[in-house]
Amino acid sequence: MRISLLFLLSTFLLPSFASYAEISTHLLPRKDGSEISYYLDKRAEKNQTLLVLMQGSDCNSIKNNMFIQETFGQWLPNSDVLMVEKYGITALLPYSQYDGERVDCPKSYKRHDNPKQRIEDYEAVLDKLSSQYPNIILIGGSEGATMVHLVVTKRNDIKAAIALNGGGRFFLDDVLYNIRHTTPKEHVEDALNGFQQFADAIKNNQIDDEQFISEHSKIWWQQFFTIDLLKVIKSNQHTPVLIIQTLNDTNVNVDAFHQLSQDINQPNVKFIKYNKLDHGFYNEQGERLTNEIISDIQQWYSQYTK
Repeated sequence: MRISLLFLLSTFLLPSFASYAEISTHLLPRKDGSEISYYLDKRAEKNQTLLVLMQGSDCNSIKNNMFIQETFGQWLPNSDVLMVEKYGITALLPYSQYDGERVDCPKSYKRHDNPKQRIEDYEAVLDKLSSQYPNIILIGGSEGATMVHLVVTKRNDIKAAIALNGGGRFFLDDVLYNIRHTTPKEHVEDALNGFQQFADAIKNNQIDDEQFISEHSKIWWQQFFTIDLLKVIKSNQHTPVLIIQTLNDTNVNVDAFHQLSQDINQPNVKFIKYNKLDHGFYNEQGERLTNEIISDIQQWYSQYTK
């Protein structure tokens, strides 16, 4: 989850492929009267495995994210696939590889999306579906990686989970790392000072409720600034988790990730690192390399299917 220059958090960027007509759309009411949109891709008549795709932080519909479906939705072919939209987003929002802030990003998303809300939505949908699926697998990247860890801590029915490019222990460190590595040298100090002032204002509740920074409300920022991934991951002593990090990733603090991986030594958590790939799994030649990652995920998961 994490952030890029101008404090825009990136997720997987993708080309557009054919739409998935077989994916069914479902609505589930929230307590506030709004509705959760979620999608089921049922790939067998009676399937016992549910693969949950958890998207990153951009203002896009996961239904229109063909990369995450084509790549991370296909490594476990004998499964149904679940995708849950974030608050205020539906499949009517077209996919956009935008820079800066998206003009058509729904205000309800900017106002209400935050980690706590996402957890509540996943819990509600999984509560509805879990009786049909004895095997529930989570996979998410960037902000979705953080959601993977947070949902795992809330449930006892997750068979396995995969977190991709989630970075280090604290979100603020990831942001500052990104600024240092993506800002022109002559502007780095001013950018770091400016963001630190913003972070202090967030922590001191000095940001207006209707002020949205990088399409996120102060509540979103406040919650992410308080997440301690070390404590979150360590609190899970049961569910198998695979944590993947690419080491040319400038969206998150790779140094802090190395420290996180050293601080966690429990048998249910495995770390895999990939050299010379960036946040979107591109190498230095601009080629997107996911085959090795998918193969490693499959090999890791195979030990839990015996």
